[in-house]
Amino acid sequence: MLQQRIAVLEEENRTLRAAMATLRNLGEDVLRSLARPQAVSETRSTSEAESGESGVKPAPGLSGPEEAPTFTFTIRKADNTDMGLDVASSDQWQGLLVEGILPGGAVEAWNRQQDPGKVSRELRPGDVILQINNETGAEAMLRECTQKLLVKLTVKRGPRPQPPCTTKLPSPSLTFADTASPRSTWSDPLWLPNPPCFEDSPGARRILVV
Repeated sequence: MLQQRIAVLEEENRTLRAAMATLRNLGEDVLRSLARPQAVSETRSTSEAESGESGVKPAPGLSGPEEAPTFTFTIRKADNTDMGLDVASSDQWQGLLVEGILPGGAVEAWNRQQDPGKVSRELRPGDVILQINNETGAEAMLRECTQKLLVKLTVKRGPRPQPPCTTKLPSPSLTFADTASPRSTWSDPLWLPNPPCFEDSPGARRILVV
């Protein structure tokens, strides 16, 4: 009788151990399945972090144009010499857009002294003048060009915008004749009243020679 009882207990013990082993295997499988998405997520986060360590801005040429450089130079004008610049102003960009370099001006003389190349400080059509001396407003910068002999320019290389409407204005020192009015002289580099196309087109630009 005792031997039968011992045999029954041993059988129950083996059954219990087998059940515990099965439960242990199931628990390990559950833990592995729960840990796998976390590992994938950590791997993805690590890859994204490594790809973003080089900086927020994308590499030049991959997703956008290279940042335009900014440079500064100073011109000393001779007496009775203009800057020789054809510039434009618009609400689409900051500063004065260089439309052209006029012959015989201080800027042309400056450009002749520069070595051609990527790092040249030659002023070119398409450049944007951000500041003249301590002035950043368009009209204030124009006054600096006409009233000061020592002119410090801060310039940014950039693409040339293409606003839809353009008008030419005479130089502040240029005289002109009108068939219905006597001769007049411009003495202040202020913009003329805008034509109707400027009022209807926010992208219009105004041009002046200094």
